[in-house]
Amino acid sequence: MTGRNIRTSIRLYHEDPDVPGKYLAKIVPFAPDRNDPPDTPYYCISTTYRDYNNPSFYLLTFGIDHTYPGYKLINRSIPHYIFNCIIDGKGTFNGKPFQKGSCFYTEPGDIHTMISDMEEPWHSVWFAMTAPMGKKITDVLDRQASDRMFQFSDTESLLRLITFFIYEPAYAQSSARFATGLIDLLMSHLQFDSLEHAKDMSMISPRQQSLINASIDYIETHLSGVTVTELAERAHLETKYFSKLFALVTGISPKQYIINAKMDMAAHYLTSTEHSMEDITTLLGYNHRNSLTTTFKRTFHISPSEYRITHKKLS
Repeated sequence: MTGRNIRTSIRLYHEDPDVPGKYLAKIVPFAPDRNDPPDTPYYCISTTYRDYNNPSFYLLTFGIDHTYPGYKLINRSIPHYIFNCIIDGKGTFNGKPFQKGSCFYTEPGDIHTMISDMEEPWHSVWFAMTAPMGKKITDVLDRQASDRMFQFSDTESLLRLITFFIYEPAYAQSSARFATGLIDLLMSHLQFDSLEHAKDMSMISPRQQSLINASIDYIETHLSGVTVTELAERAHLETKYFSKLFALVTGISPKQYIINAKMDMAAHYLTSTEHSMEDITTLLGYNHRNSLTTTFKRTFHISPSEYRITHKKLS
């Protein structure tokens, strides 16, 4: 399959006329250029994105929540990195209170509970990412956040960015730029790069940057057999120096980048094809199924078979 698949839906919450305080949900397709505004103040709009031309693309889904009083969300073993930023209202995340400006994140396999305040139910924006970029962000946040919660000073910009791409579907074709915009916002407000790293980055020449970009492109099109040694040889660099340069530009080693790209492709095969595990093992260049399964579980904290079942339930 080639091309991009973009699907937007809206979940409407209406109070049950027979049971005060109980809300009923209805999911309907959402066409931003044709739909009227929701007839309820409580709803969730979400967009799911898949780029079949670039299965390692790291942004999977994003949306806006307007929850109802007492709304309770329990997520179990979601195989992605999820980031949630509160625009307005109050609630709790794993029992800890949050308010406007609060943000929190979860990693693959986490179980977390969010409960909306009875008087001021929360309004939030959220997005989910795959392993390479999601892990890079959470590794930094783990050093800065307390109990996976942190304050974000520019939630309005985040809201405008996500709202724009939900309500202007034609621009979804530029989603790589959109994803970059999300990361730029996070990086600018969470100070991802230390001064020392910025100093090192300033020493990278355009030619070196181009070599690493070419290596990344090569990885994504030769997953079944690519090695770090081969990448270094293609760049005409000594392997140790190439690995250091690659890590400086991308934040992870070339070996780990290859593993992450393979795991994202494995996830794509599991959710978008009927390939057996034996087929996927061969396509990704693993000699044994157990090797692929072990690496997949280490990455997503869930087995390939469980991942396939979970995704189908979520869909």
